[in-house]
Amino acid sequence: MINIQKWRNNKNIKHRKIYNKAKEIIERELAMEEIETEERLNELRNRFPSLRINIVAGANLTVGSLKDEWLVVNDGRFYALYHGGKFTSRLNKTTESYHIQDVFYDIEFLLASIVSHDNYEFGKKEYSMKDIGNMAFG
Repeated sequence: MINIQKWRNNKNIKHRKIYNKAKEIIERELAMEEIETEERLNELRNRFPSLRINIVAGANLTVGSLKDEWLVVNDGRFYALYHGGKFTSRLNKTTESYHIQDVFYDIEFLLASIVSHDNYEFGKKEYSMKDIGNMAFG
């Protein structure tokens, strides 16, 4: 279980917003879907063909997009989306680090948000929440 209190007291405004969103999702007591079967995984892969989706460590997912690497942690209360980055240190060592990006209660909306992020980064299109919802739910 993820300790959301660390986001609450963080000086970063984004982290406090994530805390409030996670708290709201927890209060709604929604059950998070565990992606356990190859059939369900293939359904998500077909729905979002630009993403490389794999199951790691139980109900958690790694997602490779055209631009970035992501880690989806199923906390049981919400999905935490971590953005991955590779950094080169002063010693010319490349290391990988993940930081919290957002929290979600729906896996399709989370994946549609990653696709939207890529399209925005490549200058293709800026999506509204309605556009992302349509991408997630058809």
